Amino acid sequence: MTAVALAFALKSPSFTAFEDDFRFECSRILLEITEGLESQGAGGIHTARLTSSLVHRVHTIPLGKDAELFERERALARLIRFIAQLVDRLQREVASETFYDVLLAPEPRQAGYESA
Repeated sequence: MTAVALAFALKSPSFTAFEDDFRFECSRILLEITEGLESQGAGGIHTARLTSSLVHRVHTIPLGKDAELFERERALARLIRFIAQLVDRLQREVASETFYDVLLAPEPRQAGYESA
């Protein structure tokens, strides 16, 4: 295995812990969003429910300034922080909007079909 291939295959312990924690928190938030949407579709009422900020969580994950990260890991950490911002925005928008509990207005009748 070449040195470049080895650098892509290996992950530092700090980055591995950071990435694992991000994936766990991200999946938890996305599952909560899904459950909220599904409950609306099943006749439930929309309730604005925000979980904790993923961006805040990512910033508190101990990556450490002293962590010796590969350049690739630093780039991935920046990407993870950007994804966390997107997930937080999705979470806020889903919590603030109602998707399924809209009352449908009756369809207008066309002239000549009143007895139908």
